[in-house]
Amino acid sequence: MAQIREMLDQSQEAQTKEQLQFLINAAQGKLNEQKEKLEKIFLNPSAEEKIRVIPDTQIRWYDEYRCNVKSGASDSIDKVIDAFFTGESGLVDGFKGLVKTGLSTILGNEQAGECQQNIYVVGMEHNAIIRVDISSWRYNYTSDGIIGKVKDVYCTTFCKSVVDHTKVRLDTLVYLISEQAGDDIDKLEDYINKLKRIWKLIENESPLSVQKRVTPLLNARYDAYLRLNKL
Repeated sequence: MAQIREMLDQSQEAQTKEQLQFLINAAQGKLNEQKEKLEKIFLNPSAEEKIRVIPDTQIRWYDEYRCNVKSGASDSIDKVIDAFFTGESGLVDGFKGLVKTGLSTILGNEQAGECQQNIYVVGMEHNAIIRVDISSWRYNYTSDGIIGKVKDVYCTTFCKSVVDHTKVRLDTLVYLISEQAGDDIDKLEDYINKLKRIWKLIENESPLSVQKRVTPLLNARYDAYLRLNKL
């Protein structure tokens, strides 16, 4: 968003400013539409849990707005992923690969007009199953210079949520845990037993105590990201 607003501030022509503001409003509107869809899933997960790995508790949202994405989009996506995923470097790199592959279609689309893409990835992070939903919207102009120096507009929203492991199908659960612990049966069994002990320990923990314990960790990670990117 800062990139588009900077162009808006630098523009001296009232008409161009008006058109750039329209772009911002359009991008925000598209992302809000997807957020509303995700909110409905959080409110009524049972409607889709038979066909997908459904999110249970939303942890964090992040929005990114850019123009002229032909240059610099990859670096921007890297920063978002670095802020969203923590843990062993191998797993983080794996998530990056999945996300970049998923977004490659819309990032590489130069056909004039509007396009939208919704994807999600599922994996293990901090001994829990997480789902990250990514909604992207892009508009390409037929020629350069229609609005200032803008050739295209791209926006995306990331939503990280924790999945209730008790509602995940057994085969899916084994796959995700194996992705975290490896395929060695003995190591896998040991890791599953450790997870079961963790689940048992916190089964009787109140939601408020969980929130008090987890929130400082999440805030510290987010503050570090803001300092790194000077936001």
